[in-house]
Amino acid sequence: AEVETLCRRVLILNGGRIAAEGTPAHLEEMVSREQIVVAATFEGVSSEAAASAAASLPVGALAGPPSPQPAGRVSMEITFSRGLTESSVFHWAVERGLTIVNLHTKRMNLEEIFHRLTMSEEENA
Repeated sequence: AEVETLCRRVLILNGGRIAAEGTPAHLEEMVSREQIVVAATFEGVSSEAAASAAASLPVGALAGPPSPQPAGRVSMEITFSRGLTESSVFHWAVERGLTIVNLHTKRMNLEEIFHRLTMSEEENA
């Protein structure tokens, strides 16, 4: 968080070579071209039902484990390829009778960007 606050430009090194450079926003855009993460909160559904519904996400989407929240809500992060959008998650939820109370794109921090840019493809999978 300090780097995002203090620096206008960032240089990421990997194995002694420059892996990427630019503003934090530019680096986030560069990395998120491949995939984005949406945080969704559902109401009136159990964690088990949310996990079951997640099995039917569109091709290219993957849900993290459901997390129970107060007031009978369940949250989960859904990662999907750039070809899909938040509206894809919305339509998927509506088709399964899930009530969305919050849906937003999760921003990557510089630590996540660093890991994405410096990990091997096997580690990223």
